[in-house]
Amino acid sequence: FAMTDWGGAIFQVDKRNAVDEGYQRNILVSALGTSRGMRLAIAVDKDIDIYSMDDIMWALSTRVNPQTDLIVPVPGGAGQTFQPSERAGAGGR
Repeated sequence: FAMTDWGGAIFQVDKRNAVDEGYQRNILVSALGTSRGMRLAIAVDKDIDIYSMDDIMWALSTRVNPQTDLIVPVPGGAGQTFQPSERAGAGGR
């Protein structure tokens, strides 16, 4: 589900067994690398309705561990020229 042209995307991931854990990180990193305009990528489990912002916010507030579940920009990556905080590079100042 695309939030906006230059905003982000929400992915619903169907993890069928334990070895599927981690694929959501691959999906998110790939999505963030597809466009300089991609600002946010969210992966949710199969039981979350990706078209309901209430469901997404509930999942984020109850299932996300900020210490282990957030992916921040890699320093030195290409940033967005229209974002002042990213003109020097993603994560840079």
